[in-house]
Amino acid sequence: MQKITKDQVNPDSKAATTAVQQFYVAVGSSDMKMTTLVDLLLALQANGPFSMAVLCGSRDTLDTLVSCLTPIHRTEVHYLHSDLSDDERRSVQGRFSQSLEAALHPAATEDDQDADITRGSSIGQADQSAGFDGRGARGGHTDSEGGAAGAEGQSREAEVQEQAERPIAHVLLSTDAGVRLAESSGLPPNVALIVHYDLPTRKNTYVRRLGLFGRSAALKIAVYFVVAGEVAAFRTLEGFAGNAVIDVMPVHISDIFPARRG
Repeated sequence: MQKITKDQVNPDSKAATTAVQQFYVAVGSSDMKMTTLVDLLLALQANGPFSMAVLCGSRDTLDTLVSCLTPIHRTEVHYLHSDLSDDERRSVQGRFSQSLEAALHPAATEDDQDADITRGSSIGQADQSAGFDGRGARGGHTDSEGGAAGAEGQSREAEVQEQAERPIAHVLLSTDAGVRLAESSGLPPNVALIVHYDLPTRKNTYVRRLGLFGRSAALKIAVYFVVAGEVAAFRTLEGFAGNAVIDVMPVHISDIFPARRG
C-alpha cells in the first residue's frame, strides 16, 4: 500500500483551499464499476454516518446508479440532472443537507426528546405531591403511573428501532450537467467523498466536480474509477490535478476515513 499524500487542487479551482486527498481505483471493466461502488458504500457504512457524491457523465448512467443504490439498506439517495427545474434542484439539495445534518448531529433531537420526558416526569411528581384521599384514588394514580411508564418504555423501544433503521449513507448522484446547473442555486455542504464514477474529460468539469466539497468541509476525498484501457484518460486527469498526487486507493477504508458513531 502506497503512502497517502495530501495536496491542494490547482489554485484556480473553485474547490476549497484546504487539502483534497485524491485516489484512484483500478477497475477491470465498466461492468465492475457498480460492484466496486457498492462495496465501497457498504464498507463506509460500518464507519457510521457519511456523505458521498457520485458523479457520472450521462443520464443513462445516472438512472442505473439510482436503481442500483436506492434498495441498499440504510442508504438515502438523492439525484440531480439537467431536466429538473430550479425549484426541484433546490428541493433535492435541501433534503440532502437536512437529512445529512440530522445524521451527523442527532444530539439536538435527542436533547429535545429528553426534555419532553423530564417535563412529563415533573408533572407526575407534582400530581403525586398534591396527594389524593382514599385508597381508590391513590390506586387510580398508581395505575396512571404504570401506564405512563409502559408508554415511556414503548417510546424508547420505538426510538431504538428508528435509530437502527436510520440512513447511514447519504448519497447525492449527479450528471455533470446537474452539477453545473446546481451551482446557481447553492451546492450541498459537508460532502466528504466524491466518487468520479466516470472520469472527467475536461479541466472545467474536474474543477466544478471538486467544488462540491465546499470551502468548509473538514474532510475531502476524491476517488476516481479507472477502467482498464483508460490510461490515456487518467494521464489527462493527472494533468488537470497539476502538482496534486492521485495515489492508489488504500485497501483499508479506516486508513482514510475516521470512524463515526452511528
